[in-house]
Amino acid sequence: MTRVSPIAQLEDWLAVQTLTYQEVQDKYLIADEHIRRDGCYINLDRLIKLHNPQTHPGWLYYFKDCSFAAFYIEEIKGELQGFTRQILRDYCGEPEAILPSHGGRSDLQYIYASKGIAFSADDKRLSFLVIFPPMSLEDYKTDLYYTPSPYIR
Repeated sequence: MTRVSPIAQLEDWLAVQTLTYQEVQDKYLIADEHIRRDGCYINLDRLIKLHNPQTHPGWLYYFKDCSFAAFYIEEIKGELQGFTRQILRDYCGEPEAILPSHGGRSDLQYIYASKGIAFSADDKRLSFLVIFPPMSLEDYKTDLYYTPSPYIR
């Protein structure tokens, strides 16, 4: 399988913001057995969660009443291979906020709420990337962010 550039991959993922529930299910081969109707993500609940662990183990799609709510991509089996904090910052510009992250001890979360992108990274790797409908930074902090507990050494 030929890998596309991280930017081309990111732009494909961003297109999910405009897809319907059925279009995501069809495009990413998500069968009925991979759908949970009682999902939650951070502070959002009563979500429909789509996840096909065989095709994309680190990809989780969330819909609220069949409207797109979030697309979470975790670094499992190379889903974020080729991505770096710098590549994403070059593409997205200056983040609206940089906050502590639950992604790892030295991770920070870079938030571009008005663009519908946030990611968690340290100096060497990305832990996760989340795509969501563009919103205000305050709405992001309320719905899609939580302050992690301090890490214990």
